[in-house]
Amino acid sequence: MKRSLFLAALLLGASFIVGGAVAADAGGSDYTPLPPAQSDFDIAFGIYGGGGIIEAGDDSYRIFGITGAFTRALDAGKSMQIAGRGEIGLETDADTYGGVQVDGHLFWNMSAPSAVGLVASLAVDQADDDWNVHGLVGAAAGLRSGMVHWGGQIGWIGTLSTEGNDRLGDAWFARGIVQVFIQPDLKLQGEVGYYDGRFDSDLDAFHMFTAGAEVEWKFAQRTSLFVSYDGQWTTDDTWGGTASTYQILAGLRFTLNPGSLQGGATMGPPVDAPNITRLNAIAAMNN
Repeated sequence: MKRSLFLAALLLGASFIVGGAVAADAGGSDYTPLPPAQSDFDIAFGIYGGGGIIEAGDDSYRIFGITGAFTRALDAGKSMQIAGRGEIGLETDADTYGGVQVDGHLFWNMSAPSAVGLVASLAVDQADDDWNVHGLVGAAAGLRSGMVHWGGQIGWIGTLSTEGNDRLGDAWFARGIVQVFIQPDLKLQGEVGYYDGRFDSDLDAFHMFTAGAEVEWKFAQRTSLFVSYDGQWTTDDTWGGTASTYQILAGLRFTLNPGSLQGGATMGPPVDAPNITRLNAIAAMNN
């Protein structure tokens, strides 16, 4: 019952987002990319869906999610962003994971084209019906020059509260991304990451490598389509077990400002926060 209500609420929220975006784009079928938005704020939303699998046990699952972000330019070159994410994963054997995450970014656009920033996140998530509260703190830096944008992030994830046994306990991490804008409204993105920490009820030591790729195309003034791949390779350093996991997703993103993808990327933080809900679920499934 709880899973049904959660999924229903998720889909209802997504329908409102899609409806608003379609209304905003109505009346303009011919799309010509506009220069980067000069507004001092932006609002963005997204919906996505797809699936994943844990190769060791062949447990496939469906994924549905929504995202949102409010970005605001402050004084003295500072900017801030409040972002949120809700995601649910439905396994074929009826086990589920899901959660809601809120991120706060504060960043400085230094002497162009560089930027540095801080991030803090709070996530309420569950895996196999056990609820957890996770927190994250981190720092990021980026170099955004011409058609190529680089970014790096380091940080720590910890468990603030838990009622479960199968979970992510804590981990430090390092991530790097590169974005290549083939055109102002066509983006290729690659990401790699490394996590080292503890998981499971016994807080076994583990490390994880991650890699991902995404292509995004803005086909209307406020709407873009993306397809992404994410893979994770986990090793239990205490017992020696390994597991590999991947997800393939597709979705739509909507923005208030009609500027290009390249302009929107320049306005945002150097690097987004990791998806804590999914990381916790992977740790629970791979323990």
